[in-house]
Amino acid sequence: SPLGSRIVEELPSPSLFGLSCAGAMELEVLRTYGIPDTSVISIRAGGTRRQAQLNSMDRPLKFPCKPEDCSTLKVDVLDLLGTARLPYNPDESEYSLALDPPDESAPTRAMEVAFSIHRLGEPRYPDSGDDRFLSGAEEERALDEKRELTAREYLEKHGLTSFMQFLMQSLMKDKPSDPYQFLQKQVTKRMVSELSKCAGGDGEESTVLEN
Repeated sequence: SPLGSRIVEELPSPSLFGLSCAGAMELEVLRTYGIPDTSVISIRAGGTRRQAQLNSMDRPLKFPCKPEDCSTLKVDVLDLLGTARLPYNPDESEYSLALDPPDESAPTRAMEVAFSIHRLGEPRYPDSGDDRFLSGAEEERALDEKRELTAREYLEKHGLTSFMQFLMQSLMKDKPSDPYQFLQKQVTKRMVSELSKCAGGDGEESTVLEN
C-alpha cells in the first residue's frame, strides 16, 4: 500500500456503496468529498482487500464474498506520495526502484523501494546456501506464530484473558436482561480498580521520595 496519511472509517452496512451480485459482490464508489484525486481508496470486505487510485476508479471493486456475509466494511484512504513502473525481468529476483511524485505540483522528495520476487513456496534466497532463510510457506507460519505470541503477551500483560473469561462466565450465570449495560458496569468497575491501583502506586512512590 502507498505510504502516507490514512483515514479509517467503519461502515456498518454494505448498502451505502451500492453492492450487488448474487454469487459474489461488487462495490461501486458513488461519490467522494474532500479526498484528493491522487489518493488511493482501499476497502476490505471480510478477508479480502481491494484498492484503486481515485482518479482511475472507473469500475466497481469485486469481492468473492456475498453482501450478506459482510457485517462490516473497512475503508482506508491512502495518500499517494510516489509512483513508478518497472519492467519484470525473470532473470532477476531483487529490484531497487526510485519513486517519482504522483504529479508535477507535488513536493519533490527522495524515495526508493527495494523488493524481491519469487514463486510461492520457494526459498527467499535460493542461491544463498543459508538454511536460515525460510521458504514462503515457512516464513508465513513463522509470522503467524509471532503475531499470535504478540497478541497473547498483550492480553496477558493487561489481564484481558482472565477478565474476558470472567465477563462471559458472568453473562452465562446471571443472564441479565440488558447484557450491554451489564458489561459496561463490569468494565467500569475494572477501570476504577485499575485507576485505584495506579493512584496507590503513585502515592507509595511519593512517600518513598519524601523520606
